[in-house]
Amino acid sequence: MCDIRTFLQEIAVGLREFDAQSIAPIVKHGPNKGKKSYPAGAGSHEEPDQVLAVANKYGWDANNIKYCQGTCDLHEYGIWAEIKLIRPFNANGTPERNIEGTAHRVVEDARKLSFATECDKKMVVAFAYDKDMEGSTAMPFILDVQVLSRSRGVSLADPIIIPLGPLVHPVHQFGWVIGWELL
Repeated sequence: MCDIRTFLQEIAVGLREFDAQSIAPIVKHGPNKGKKSYPAGAGSHEEPDQVLAVANKYGWDANNIKYCQGTCDLHEYGIWAEIKLIRPFNANGTPERNIEGTAHRVVEDARKLSFATECDKKMVVAFAYDKDMEGSTAMPFILDVQVLSRSRGVSLADPIIIPLGPLVHPVHQFGWVIGWELL
């Protein structure tokens, strides 16, 4: 069994490799939009794709792993992790409209996971991307999660932050893997 920091560092290595391999623009098909092209880099991929890329690198269980209260995104070393993607900006650089709700979703996932008695170690993890190395728009999210978790009675350890950048994507140039262990 490995510790939480090592687990997060392995996730970061997997995301860096995924980013480096994502050198061609990505074409997505929307229900009402037809085909749309997005810049190269991990930042253009959705959360399940990023989780799967990390899991495939290591042979881990990923996406929809069942426990008593629901499912989680990643499981290895006895650690159950629920992942959320944080992108304050869209691929074209415009502000993301739903970023405020992301901290609420992280805390809600942590609350559900806290009831899972069959899980050894439990954590919530954010894959955060931003335009600048300081994370001026992504990093306030950390404080939001901690304040919300306290107000909802969810006990989280201090966050562990592993830097990812610089990255390939022209807008999501810097990234972090941020993890909170449930206490």
